[in-house]
Amino acid sequence: KEILKLLNSTDQSQFIFALSMQNHYPFEDDRFPDHKIEIKSSLKDINKKILQTYTEGINLTDESYLILKNELIKIKKPTIVVLFGDHLPLLNSNLDIYKKTNFDIYDQTKMHSTPITVWANFKTNLNLPKEISPSFLSLEILKLANITPKYQFAYLNSISSSSNVLSQSIPLKFNSDQLKKYELVQYDLLFGKQYGIKE
Repeated sequence: KEILKLLNSTDQSQFIFALSMQNHYPFEDDRFPDHKIEIKSSLKDINKKILQTYTEGINLTDESYLILKNELIKIKKPTIVVLFGDHLPLLNSNLDIYKKTNFDIYDQTKMHSTPITVWANFKTNLNLPKEISPSFLSLEILKLANITPKYQFAYLNSISSSSNVLSQSIPLKFNSDQLKKYELVQYDLLFGKQYGIKE
């Protein structure tokens, strides 16, 4: 509702970043009063309850996403929606559920890989790389919206042929010069004199 309220508050183009903590740790037993989804698992007691809460949260997120899309279909303003997570859920503090299902918790690429959903109420041609970090995802959104990348996005565009993954948890494919320049671009925007904006 808040996203739609913001979107309809002006005819100007907007970037709306909405963050949901609905499916974030800890997954208490009583977070959701109703259980619409039946969990069939060999997991016992607390782990099964954690999985139940997580699954209910995902289901509610899906329902909210559908409501949002159905409302956006009705409006004429070209709109792009990108839904993603920044890592897999912790589920429980010792990652016990992952261990019991033989999931490799030491594979940081797996632990930080989540599906991305991109939807638009207009015809688009989006072809995302198989692996992409949020900073590069924002670059792709600009391209999808036919907005010429500027500032830090222009720099990301210039190094995107090396990789689209920029993470502290995953080995990088960028050289030290590329990383240093990106650090300087970020510093300039956040703490410097914003030379990049003035160009």
